[in-house]
Amino acid sequence: MVVKEAPLQFASPVFNCATGQLTLRTTGGNGQPVEYQIPTLSQGWTTTNQFLITAKQAKKGLKLNARQRRGSDMGFDKADLDYDVPSCPGARMATETEPVSELTVSVLGNPVEGKTVIVEIRGAEGFPLHMQLTDITGRLITEQTIERAASVEIPRLLLDDRTSGMLLLQVNTPLKSKSLFKNA
Repeated sequence: MVVKEAPLQFASPVFNCATGQLTLRTTGGNGQPVEYQIPTLSQGWTTTNQFLITAKQAKKGLKLNARQRRGSDMGFDKADLDYDVPSCPGARMATETEPVSELTVSVLGNPVEGKTVIVEIRGAEGFPLHMQLTDITGRLITEQTIERAASVEIPRLLLDDRTSGMLLLQVNTPLKSKSLFKNA
């Protein structure tokens, strides 16, 4: 079976008025992972397609961005969408005054011994959590997603036999992200 590439574009986002969760959806593309960004909500790009919208943010239009690495590794194909969050009469949404704990990420052991990176993550409780480990050239070594994080997560990320040198660990939730450099 042959699948033809189609331009990457946004499908209608899904917004949950009760929780304030916005789920981004795309169509087309070339089969490579899609990364998302909402400049007013997120720091950098993430492969997590879910974002939490507060009541204050819901009153403003949002610029949704998506990108996908071209098959030739030469840049990105991009899509964007201007999105107005639907009004939700009577629905309770998160407010700016609700406390949001800081996302803390600690790598246990430096340099890494063996072929496992052990990470301790706090501050992502209740949210989807995505981890991506790459080398300094951007080569993906491993990634892992936790659908709903506990108050403390201690995931183990496996390295391949070719992995050595400096690594970049990116940890993302819909609201926060952290990046760490690590010696392997």
